[in-house]
Amino acid sequence: MFKTDKERALVALQGRVQRLREKPTVPINAPKGESQSNGATENAVQRFEGQFRAMRLYLEGRMGARIPLQHPVIHWMVEAVAELH
Repeated sequence: MFKTDKERALVALQGRVQRLREKPTVPINAPKGESQSNGATENAVQRFEGQFRAMRLYLEGRMGARIPLQHPVIHWMVEAVAELH
């Protein structure tokens, strides 16, 4: 399942994920004006961002350098955090 709040960019991402995945992806879009139905999604996004930030800051601290967003390890971190959730 891939839940969104009908934001145009997210719906486009949802469609792309659906096309690229080998297994079925069920799109679930919150009804317009139903902010309560987005609560779990918003919470998941906050947890994801926090975990990603923690992982990036830890690695940068160990390296003693900033990691640019274009660096390949950022892609790995996003996948790793997604797997954690």
